[in-house]
Amino acid sequence: MNKKLIVGFVLFNLAMVINFASLFAHEKKPASRFSHKGLKGAISFGSFENEFGAKYKDGEAGALSLGYGFDDNFTLWLSGFGVEHPQNTVNLSKTEFAGLEVNLQYKFISQSRLQPYGKIGVGYYGIGVHGTNVVYMGTGFALAGGADFFLTKHFGVGIELLFKNIDYSKESRKINGKDVVSDINPKLDGKSAGLMLTITLQ
Repeated sequence: MNKKLIVGFVLFNLAMVINFASLFAHEKKPASRFSHKGLKGAISFGSFENEFGAKYKDGEAGALSLGYGFDDNFTLWLSGFGVEHPQNTVNLSKTEFAGLEVNLQYKFISQSRLQPYGKIGVGYYGIGVHGTNVVYMGTGFALAGGADFFLTKHFGVGIELLFKNIDYSKESRKINGKDVVSDINPKLDGKSAGLMLTITLQ
C-alpha cells in the first residue's frame, strides 16, 4: 500500500479518536434527581450515652444543623446540639452536655433514595450538672455514620450513629457573680455515643 495512503489513514483515524474523546470529555453528567448542592438544614433527636469520670444514664438529645453541599457527595455541616442526662430521681438533678461542631459529610451513594454516608469533624463542648456553678469545656473530634432515605427530591428521613472523643481542658466557675475560667491540669477525658433520628431538607 502507498505510504502516503497509510499515513493519511492513520492520521484520519487518530483525528477521529481525538474528536470522540473530546466530545466525551465535554459531555455533561446527567442531572441528579435529588437536590445535593446548596444550602441544607436538618433537625435530629435521639439518645446519648456519656462517659465523663463515670458513665451517665442515657440522655435525651436534640440537634439543629445547617449545611452547604459542594457537589453530589460532599457537604459541610455546622451543628449545635444539647443533651440532658437524668442523675437523681429524688431531687431531679441532671447533667447537661452541649456542643458546636463542624463536620464534613461524604455520601457513598447519591443517586438512589437510600443514601448512606460517613462524617468526620471537630467541635467545642461543655458539660456540667444543672444548678451548680461549674462547667467543664474542651475540644474533640467526632465520627458518624448513617443513611438518609429521601421521600422526595428535597425531603428525607434518616438514622445516624455517632461517636465523640473530647479533651476537657477548661473549667468555668461563677465567683461573686462572674464567670472565672481556669485551666484543668491534667486534662479530663470524655467519650460519648449517640443514636439520632434525622429530618433533612436540601
